Amino acid sequence: MRGMNRVFLLGRLGHEPAPRRTRGGKTVMEMRVATRRPGRGGEETTDWHQVRVWEQLAEACAEHLRAGSPVAVEGQLRAESWIDREGTAHSRTFVLGDRVHFLPDPRPAPKAQGTPSVDAVG
Repeated sequence: MRGMNRVFLLGRLGHEPAPRRTRGGKTVMEMRVATRRPGRGGEETTDWHQVRVWEQLAEACAEHLRAGSPVAVEGQLRAESWIDREGTAHSRTFVLGDRVHFLPDPRPAPKAQGTPSVDAVG
């Protein structure tokens, strides 16, 4: 039987996007996406997910997303492991994003002081 590895996240970006270049010249960006779920006693719990995107998708995310932006991510769960220079083994699990949907923010945008509202212009 062939398995399925598909992840769907709907949350908010946890920090300002910061793409970087690999030694080979490819663009990559790591994003932290926060999702909320019901916790004990009716309180919400926030889970943080590491998402990695490459090339044009990384560049588009850097252009269109900001800290706190609502985002939907589709991808695959991946795991990697390595041994550092001191010989310590490390591992991590992340979502390799292959689709990112930029969502409208339902929260009202903060008004800057001294800036007229849209209905006051005219």
